[in-house]
Amino acid sequence: MKALLLDTNILVRERDTTDPKHSETISCLRQLWQARWTLYVTTQTLMEYWSVATRPAESRGGLGLRPQEAERDIEYFLALHDLVEEPAGLFEQWRILVRRYQVSGRQVWDARIVAVMQMLGLTHLLTYNTADFERYAPEIRAWSPGEVEHLVAGDF
Repeated sequence: MKALLLDTNILVRERDTTDPKHSETISCLRQLWQARWTLYVTTQTLMEYWSVATRPAESRGGLGLRPQEAERDIEYFLALHDLVEEPAGLFEQWRILVRRYQVSGRQVWDARIVAVMQMLGLTHLLTYNTADFERYAPEIRAWSPGEVEHLVAGDF
């Protein structure tokens, strides 16, 4: 199955046309769709998107959108990408990961994404923060949009 999960930073750049990585992100997503990849989002990534989107633009990474605009964006993402619901037992899988890899601080949210992926049998993640997920290899593989040609060609 050609499927991958989209990290929140992909959604932010998919939406934010002023971001320097917007064009690269859109190009990557188009190539994946053309190659018949299924692109997933989770409830967590959508909630994180809402947080970033409604944070003031002058704040770290904020888009400064009104809640109504963030809601439209969520609808847009749900129309384009497949939503995976969080499976039962997610908390226990997350605990296993944070203990095994000694995860702390903000990285606990990335461990939660990996826990969802593991429980759903997903092994590929598209993110601009590949280094944040290196500790989970070979269980999952994090790809940056700049590596899309490897995904499209099946070089993994």
